Amino acid sequence: LNVDYRLGKERGPQLMGFYPLENFGVNMLMAFNSGNPYTRMQIYNTFPFDGRYDNDRLSETPLSGVMAEMTPWNYRFDMKLDRRFNFNIAGFQNSVTLYFWVYNLFNTENVRQVFQTSGLPNSTGFLTTTAGQQWYNSVSEDIKQKYSMRTWDYNHWGIPRQMRLGLKMHF
Repeated sequence: LNVDYRLGKERGPQLMGFYPLENFGVNMLMAFNSGNPYTRMQIYNTFPFDGRYDNDRLSETPLSGVMAEMTPWNYRFDMKLDRRFNFNIAGFQNSVTLYFWVYNLFNTENVRQVFQTSGLPNSTGFLTTTAGQQWYNSVSEDIKQKYSMRTWDYNHWGIPRQMRLGLKMHF
């Protein structure tokens, strides 16, 4: 859903003969989806991470139908405010647009991918197994923290709020 509102030349409120919102625009974009399908897999009773970035050792045994599970719904609001300034240089009409663009305006935490063994974006489910609990109780706090960092895959999440300020030049 995209809504765009623009004011033209000499439009908007007038302040002492000046139109401060002249050539001003606001654009709102709402994007959403109902999640992505995945196949739920059985948790192995072994340590899940033995490769560099591959999680192949998580499981090979399906627990549900192929692509029968769904990740959570996602939605994101983006907003862009801009104002065009027209000027004339050496007889040529030019303009500059100053903009402020906010991605993920409400800083929504969107889950894009999940571990197939748990259905969660930040846990493989290994620590819920007997072997996982025994391993967890036998390692140092440093190793526990590193394991937690390893399961927190930034690819599983949508973008956080981002703000951009920019200038476009039109010749």
